[in-house]
Amino acid sequence: MDLCTRVLRTFEPMELRNAVVIAHALLRARELGCKRVCTGDGADELFAGYAFMHQMDARKLPAYIQNMAQSMRFCAAPLAQALGLSVWSPFLHKRTIEFATLGIPRSLLIGEFDGVQHGKLILRQAFPDVVSAARIKEPIECGCGTVVMPAFAELLVPDDEFAREVDGIKTQHQVTVRDKERLVYFRSFKRTVLESDDVMKQLTRNGASACPDCHFDLDSPAAEFCRVCGWYPGLLSN
Repeated sequence: MDLCTRVLRTFEPMELRNAVVIAHALLRARELGCKRVCTGDGADELFAGYAFMHQMDARKLPAYIQNMAQSMRFCAAPLAQALGLSVWSPFLHKRTIEFATLGIPRSLLIGEFDGVQHGKLILRQAFPDVVSAARIKEPIECGCGTVVMPAFAELLVPDDEFAREVDGIKTQHQVTVRDKERLVYFRSFKRTVLESDDVMKQLTRNGASACPDCHFDLDSPAAEFCRVCGWYPGLLSN
């Protein structure tokens, strides 16, 4: 976990549930003597792999893919670099992104393959013999089991300890920690980021676009999500 919070500079739950899986795989690859790793990052974003994209009509889907192409970000490359490895991600190649954002017809992205409705149809049809061609899309945290982390954090942190610790964090670091899972990750974030002068020099806080929860600056004044803590406008009512 410390590797992930240090490199990615976050204690946001969804990011870290995914990142620890990638970090584990990269560590194993290094143990095996690998120097370079190939990932499928970008395939779901560019070729409608996610189930929620299947609900979009032929007008909305290309616009969403265009937006994803400009905003998507992945953890494999920075984690690999920190471990002395390199990553090759063919779906993030400039020509792949250019092709994906041409406006591929919805019928080529979403449809039936091997008797099941899938996204990434164009990829499945292009490589029908690979092992994963008919695999049903699952989020990383479901396939690898880190989906249990919120429940595990609830068991790990007693209520009184949670209340006492988040009050102290608010006072000492001006950070709002909203749930126990975030607290577990924040403990690592504190060690690897807040207490590291070298890392903190590369981050900015309390600017014009500061997050209301952690006070680290958002990506832009118009951003509606904080990559550091996971704040979004809907959290204000929680």
